[in-house]
Amino acid sequence: MLKAGRRMLKRRSPGMAGKNEYVGGFRGDSEAQTPLLSAGKAAIGGASILSCVATLANTILGTGILELSHAFSATGLVVGVVLLCFFACCAAFTLHLLAESARTVTGVDPNTGARLDSSFSLDHTAAFVPPGSTRSQDLLYRSSGASSPVYSDQDRLTLADPSQPLPDELKPQKSSFYLVADAAVPRFSFLVDTAVAVKCFGVAVSYLIVVGDMMPDAMKFILGDDGPPFWLSRQTWIVAGWLLVVPMAFAKTLDALKFTSSFAVAVVMGVVAMTILYAVDPDLDGCDDADDDGCPGETVVIPDSPKDTFAVLTLFVFCFTCHQNIFTICNEIKRNTRKNVNRVIFIAVSMCFSLCLLVAIAGYSMYGDVLLPEGKDNILPHMPSNEATTAARIGLTLMVLFSYPLQAHPSRNSALSLVNSCFGIETDAAAGPQVDLRFIAFTVVFLIASLAIALVTESLGMVMGIVGAVGSTTVSFLLPGAVYFRLHPWPHWKRYGAAFVFCIGCIIMPLALVFIFL
Repeated sequence: MLKAGRRMLKRRSPGMAGKNEYVGGFRGDSEAQTPLLSAGKAAIGGASILSCVATLANTILGTGILELSHAFSATGLVVGVVLLCFFACCAAFTLHLLAESARTVTGVDPNTGARLDSSFSLDHTAAFVPPGSTRSQDLLYRSSGASSPVYSDQDRLTLADPSQPLPDELKPQKSSFYLVADAAVPRFSFLVDTAVAVKCFGVAVSYLIVVGDMMPDAMKFILGDDGPPFWLSRQTWIVAGWLLVVPMAFAKTLDALKFTSSFAVAVVMGVVAMTILYAVDPDLDGCDDADDDGCPGETVVIPDSPKDTFAVLTLFVFCFTCHQNIFTICNEIKRNTRKNVNRVIFIAVSMCFSLCLLVAIAGYSMYGDVLLPEGKDNILPHMPSNEATTAARIGLTLMVLFSYPLQAHPSRNSALSLVNSCFGIETDAAAGPQVDLRFIAFTVVFLIASLAIALVTESLGMVMGIVGAVGSTTVSFLLPGAVYFRLHPWPHWKRYGAAFVFCIGCIIMPLALVFIFL
């Protein structure tokens, strides 16, 4: 039996041994040694479920929530609710697929969250344990029927108790989007860099557009309608906001911006509460400052034409795109068990779905099809000017400006990674000034391009629709489906579900792009 145990330990599964982890864009760059889009440097196994829920929810509750009423104006009430629910469920499922894939690649026991000394699972419950490791010696003793001197019975009870912190030697390696994609589909792992670069650039553009939408109305309330035209100009505030974020965009580390997460959540929750109050309180009229008599507009239950519905599909995708941060959750949660991570996903997505649904219905009931035309799709500029809405507009402006560098950082790193891979450019410390020069050049390109697009584009919905069609669909549907399908080859229902969401992504991306530009 002892020989049989040794033979069992020598089994290896094909595929993923020896893959290199992706660390923030520069593979091997010592100044980017963080997981893709990681929000911090917390040690593995230190975060509570509550803090992980907050991290994931903060990623979801961004400026996309301001566009959901516009999406409902295109889909109608019933179809809008169905689509919002469908894409929320898809987001939860694909987050689960990525978490499962991260555990598979990094060799984490889904029941205990402990490292299994391997980067590839054999099946649902067991993983390869290489000879010579502590876990393999313990397994070998127990497989032969002998008592094991390696782990005591109490040690095993501690290991199996999710409430107990893991010993350092059993904490798994950090996972990242690139690491998982490179293990599953190495030929197409460049799609991770492409999707992140496009998505984050588009989100940065949308942030500048939000500044241009918010600040003129805020200044009009402060200075009056006859205030100096310079201070009431959309272009003035886009350029002013851009100048404010230029120094922050050149930062190589973003630790100083951690405090903005709590501020961002507070601002979004304030906007949510204000929107709901205007919708339900008869003493508050959301159309007080309307320029014409068309407010409130018409509301419908079912849309007359599917064209507008197809054009806004990716707004729903964009709204729930937080998949890049599931790897941060897996890395930093106290125990990376299937149960704990599923709980984080369920609570975060359910909470955000509820808030998004309330805002979408409240905004749509107030304004109806007034939100449908391009350039009038953001709900906040339609609200009357008073102390509360002005504070919300200024708060939202500050929130997106502080968030701009958080988009510049991963977009630049991913773009540099693509260029380095295509041209075989060295990125190690020996490259020195060349790396710094490329860093500066790409930062300048990012800044100028985002400013130029924001100045000539007034439709926040169009920008988010394009970003959702290309970047968010890839991150939320294509990559999770393809990665899980390749890493888990045995027939089971989640593999079929992964194939389904991959096919959905293949349909949504071209269909939405066609109808956006029609």
